[in-house]
Amino acid sequence: MKVSKRRADSRRSGISECVFALAVSVMLFALAARAEAAPGDLDPTFGTGGRVTTDLGGFDTASALAIQADGKIVVTGSTGGGADFALARYNEDGSLDPSFGIGGKVTTDLFGEIDSASVLALQPDGKIVVAGSTRRKAVGFGLARYNEDGSLDRRFGKRGKVFTKFSARGAGGKGASAYALAMQIHGKIVLAGDTGACTSGNPLGNCTADFALARYKTSGRLDRRFGKRGKVITVFGSRGLAFDTRAYGVAIQPDNKIVVVGSGPELWLGRLQGFALARYKANGRLDRSFGERGKVTTDFGPGSAASALAIQPDGKIVVAGTTATNGVVDFALARYLVK
Repeated sequence: MKVSKRRADSRRSGISECVFALAVSVMLFALAARAEAAPGDLDPTFGTGGRVTTDLGGFDTASALAIQADGKIVVTGSTGGGADFALARYNEDGSLDPSFGIGGKVTTDLFGEIDSASVLALQPDGKIVVAGSTRRKAVGFGLARYNEDGSLDRRFGKRGKVFTKFSARGAGGKGASAYALAMQIHGKIVLAGDTGACTSGNPLGNCTADFALARYKTSGRLDRRFGKRGKVITVFGSRGLAFDTRAYGVAIQPDNKIVVVGSGPELWLGRLQGFALARYKANGRLDRSFGERGKVTTDFGPGSAASALAIQPDGKIVVAGTTATNGVVDFALARYLVK
């Protein structure tokens, strides 16, 4: 009995030593992995080796993302080559969140035709606002709002969806697309993009585009106190020439003024292009104290365009984009005073 007991004790001791050794090995391996990891390395705790791919139906493109307060990641874009809005929500480890939509994914056909999502924003109440372009006989701003679970917020617009049409200069090919979104106080939604048209009968295929803005109430209805019945179109240059300006970024100043940046004005045949900025009062009127009657253009040469902006704590406006010189494309930045 004593011999058997000694053997059992010996076996237990051996097992304990093996478990301890294994635990030490795992700990050392983890420490070694951490020691080898460097800033900029892929995060191995996210997805597979730091990477995630998601199939939403075919030819899927992501265009914007936001991080929720709980750390979950919301991504929007298009599926079907621009046929529908598409969203996906991920847990912090990169796995799809099954509590969102169907298996973490949502696709939305706005009005039965082509839909392309460009930007999103998270409301303080957790709802998700997505904007881009949609076709409803004509191409216009497309807007949708989702509940936290990925279902459409049917109290917003028409069962969660909104279409906004703009009139444009010229004839034929009229359309509008939203590329930027900002939330104002009281939950109002500001979209910025462009509206344009191609001149019929022009052998060069000459087209024009202007800055286009729209502001919506929390219900999804256009705010008719903003601009002209909720919409604003801003022309750079002369109406008699085919200038092309497109808005790609929007930000709200602390005083509730709206700053919009984009490309142009480009005179077709490549004579002029650069950064374009406009600042608006809270009611949508151009702020004539800014630049030249509310507008500023900065020449970075042909092929340049502004695509993003941020407002510093001191109020200065930083704008980023691209510039091209002799076929070489580079980052381009500019900073503007506000007083």
